[in-house]
Amino acid sequence: MLLAYNHLRLPSGHLTGPAVVDIDDLTGQILSWHPLQCEEPFVVWRGGTLDLNPSLISQP
Repeated sequence: MLLAYNHLRLPSGHLTGPAVVDIDDLTGQILSWHPLQCEEPFVVWRGGTLDLNPSLISQP
């Protein structure tokens, strides 16, 4: 599932601008993220700030 947020707070504490986060529908783990630069198809806008908790980030 692709979700867009106004900001992401990275584990380092750094706050990013708008971003798209790919979240596994079954596990809830974050698969990847990238800066939002323009409208993208199939992205649900959630808004607000998402704290990227290291325990939710999928490890390869």
